[in-house]
Amino acid sequence: MAKIKNTEKVNLTGKSVSELSRLSASEIKKFDRANLARIVTKLNSAANKRLKRLEQSEYSTPAMRAAKVGNGKKFSVKDKSLKQLRAEYIRVSNFLKSSTSTKKGYKTFLRNMKKSFENRGVNIQGGAIETQNFIDKETRIIDWLRERNPMLYESAYKYETMEKINEYLNNGNLSESTIKRRLNKWLKQTYEQQQRNSSIDTSNFFDITDDEE
Repeated sequence: MAKIKNTEKVNLTGKSVSELSRLSASEIKKFDRANLARIVTKLNSAANKRLKRLEQSEYSTPAMRAAKVGNGKKFSVKDKSLKQLRAEYIRVSNFLKSSTSTKKGYKTFLRNMKKSFENRGVNIQGGAIETQNFIDKETRIIDWLRERNPMLYESAYKYETMEKINEYLNNGNLSESTIKRRLNKWLKQTYEQQQRNSSIDTSNFFDITDDEE
């Protein structure tokens, strides 16, 4: 997108949502509040339409949870300062770029996840609804754990954690909150033990509380 001075009114004619959602940080910083609000408003309009379609289908996708939207909450520029608009731009652009921000993308995600489970020997019983419920619950647990355990982004921990989640879910007698607490404690202990072996301080890496959701 061409560079635009703060005092110039940004021309959005012919600018696609895809293009506008991929502006660099340096480009975003060049806009004043009025111009950035116009860009974010256009992105929010597209995002809220996707969100409405997902909610009508009763989906709760990873993209929705990452953006922390849903239950009637929408993307908005109302009463936001320039700094808050920049944060809103990041939030809405990440949502729009995520494959699970659309029904089609989410269905593809579910198929791929089910295949991945099957390859690891996890057989999800039932049809599409059961598959969605199982995978939704797993991804909610993973999302929750990642907020508290950054090391979960490392593949070795990720897959071992997913195996444990599958085991707990297939067992069928534990609540989602109980599974979260148990795995949060296990991840903390596992990582701390590894770091003790390496003589590395872990105090900055963990939420050491055993809180509820």
